[in-house]
Amino acid sequence: MKNLRKSLGLFAAAFALCMVFALGAKVNAADVEMQIGNADAGKGQVQTMAIPDFAISYISSDKSQASFSIAYQYGTWTRIGVFDENDRLVAYDDALSYATVTGLQKNKVYYYRAQTVSDEYGTPTSQWSDAKAFSTIDSKKIKFKGVKNQKACTIKVPKVNGVKNYTLYMSTKYDKGFKKVKNIKPGKKIKLTKFKKKSFKIGKRYYIRLQVNTKKGVTCGNYYQGSVYFYRTLKF
Repeated sequence: MKNLRKSLGLFAAAFALCMVFALGAKVNAADVEMQIGNADAGKGQVQTMAIPDFAISYISSDKSQASFSIAYQYGTWTRIGVFDENDRLVAYDDALSYATVTGLQKNKVYYYRAQTVSDEYGTPTSQWSDAKAFSTIDSKKIKFKGVKNQKACTIKVPKVNGVKNYTLYMSTKYDKGFKKVKNIKPGKKIKLTKFKKKSFKIGKRYYIRLQVNTKKGVTCGNYYQGSVYFYRTLKF
């Protein structure tokens, strides 16, 4: 019986020595999805006080349509105008609380402003507000990958007219705790190996957000989010 136990012990030791850990990183990249809002939750956009509060609230999956919420004020019609990067009005809608425009194109930066009007399709009763912005960048244009056999991932952002840079945020939580990592120039690829000056950990998921900043100094009201999970697999 002692000899049998001794043999089993040796077999277990030999088995352990044959195991090789291969490092992997599973990236949620199809996974990089567009969200409405600011990646840095504490950061807001300028609001013209004389006009009801308004904000981008929806962008269709094909990026051809956008909707905007308007703070309801009894009897007040608000016109939401969408402008291209050359300040040309490309679409508008008059509404009491929810405006929708169509005919937008993918991979563009759009600016939107609001003004009050006398009634639906009526004459303006205020000037246009300061501009806010949103982007219709196809999330497939953002290349987010894990690096084979490394605790690392890479992100490449696209060149889009009107985009100054992309601000990268990271967190270990899905919807909070995001910290600014760096700004990325359009068309550039970066490699990430750490978060908060510490190497990525096996068995941990990290969430990334990319906020689009325009050349006119306006941060877009939508962002792109994905995640990466680092793991080890056994090979024999």
